[in-house]
Amino acid sequence: MAELNQNPMLIDPDMKEIVESFIVETKEILEKLDVDLVEMEKRPDDNELLNSVFRHFHTIKGTSSFLGLDKLTGVTHKGEDILNKLRRGEVHLNSSIMDSLLGAYDKMKSLLFSIEEYQNEDIDVEETINELSILISSLENGGVVVETKKPAKKSKKKSAKTEEVNSTKETKEIVN
Repeated sequence: MAELNQNPMLIDPDMKEIVESFIVETKEILEKLDVDLVEMEKRPDDNELLNSVFRHFHTIKGTSSFLGLDKLTGVTHKGEDILNKLRRGEVHLNSSIMDSLLGAYDKMKSLLFSIEEYQNEDIDVEETINELSILISSLENGGVVVETKKPAKKSKKKSAKTEEVNSTKETKEIVN
């Protein structure tokens, strides 16, 4: 079934070597990013490390754009925008920004897996891109990202002994 949605660029015999190189190189970059993002959490003021993380996002964005991988390009572009704000000193790294960057990283890994295994980008990225876009907008407008508690959706099921109790779910809310 996944083969029905294959990206023509990814299955083009003339592009085979380029696509294979892209996959190998992107896997290597993602391995480095995994380590660098963890280090960045520990050393938020390390400009050399920040520049390295930015270059990783930038490289993946450029090559994925060349190959017509719109979802991967979209996610990396938003991550790159946030990293650029950090590089320029417009914002300082905090847990909400870090969580968003890690979310982008996870989505990039999922996309690469789908590209390699199924030659497509049949991964939903809308939520990730929306989260990153909201964060960028908030940062551009001087907003602050705070952690809040929000009630989870109520379950309609009842157990024999008790009724389900609403739980809380941690979510991010942007406050201007």
